[in-house]
Amino acid sequence: MTSFYATFWGGTVLALNLVPVTSPLSWYLQQSTWYLQTMITYTIINLGFIYALNLIAYNTLWLMPMGVGFMIVRQTRSVGTFIVSLLIIASIVGPLLSAYTIASLTEPLRQLGAIGWSDVAGSLRLIINQGYGQALAMQTFDVTVDIALAMALAASYGLYRIFDEAIVDVLPPL
Repeated sequence: MTSFYATFWGGTVLALNLVPVTSPLSWYLQQSTWYLQTMITYTIINLGFIYALNLIAYNTLWLMPMGVGFMIVRQTRSVGTFIVSLLIIASIVGPLLSAYTIASLTEPLRQLGAIGWSDVAGSLRLIINQGYGQALAMQTFDVTVDIALAMALAASYGLYRIFDEAIVDVLPPL
């Protein structure tokens, strides 16, 4: 996805800007593909969030003892409950969003990844023929991921409150 975006800006837009006759076409291309550019940007941001969640989920086994250790000590109890609730939610949401990414973005990523730096004509053909459909698929992906991340944040906070209240009632003050 980032290589297509670099090709679009580095190859297509700059190439059209270099020739004075086609410079207005470059400006028009930038303005007319605003929707596709915005959806690519949001998709890259959401892929970064999913990658971070997967890193957290991957490291859950060695971060969990640290969170539980913080939960035992009264002064660090809120930090420990936050870490534990984040690890539990991230270990569920991260792999699910990765699977959803593969299921929903396979076709747009395959098509966008096929365009190289020097393929200005291929980039223009892709934008003209399939740009709107791919942007619509990415928007559906972005909205779904944003809703899933908001629900995960709410679940993480709810789990944090449950752990915090339960631990205050169960563990004696130190």
